[in-house]
Amino acid sequence: MSAESEAPGATLGTSTVRFEQPDLFFVSFIGEVTAEDMTSLGDFFRKYASGRFYTILNVEQFKTLSGKKEVKSLPMASGTAIVGATQKMQLVLSLVNKAYSLFNMGKNNPLAFVGTTEEASRWIEHLRSNTPAS
Repeated sequence: MSAESEAPGATLGTSTVRFEQPDLFFVSFIGEVTAEDMTSLGDFFRKYASGRFYTILNVEQFKTLSGKKEVKSLPMASGTAIVGATQKMQLVLSLVNKAYSLFNMGKNNPLAFVGTTEEASRWIEHLRSNTPAS
């Protein structure tokens, strides 16, 4: 595989992000995620996302988030599949997602909690196939 055909990626502190055409980001949060990491993630999203995009977020090795304020500035995905979330994480993220929807006049932000990356990929594919083109 040539360097030009490799998926773009970046390291965010101890975490990683990778973009795969046409519209999918793979993010792995590992350990502490800082404000600088969240700012870099937002920059990466804005650089590679053109229009609608989806995210698979792996939180199996996630510990803490110190960049809570920076989360608000992230571009909103058209769907996010979260791999490895604890029950507490699922509850908190579901509530945050619901609040986002209420404060943004019902804008739908699909969210799924799954056990594996393969399940996440299948969910994203299902979402893509059932979402009208914009």
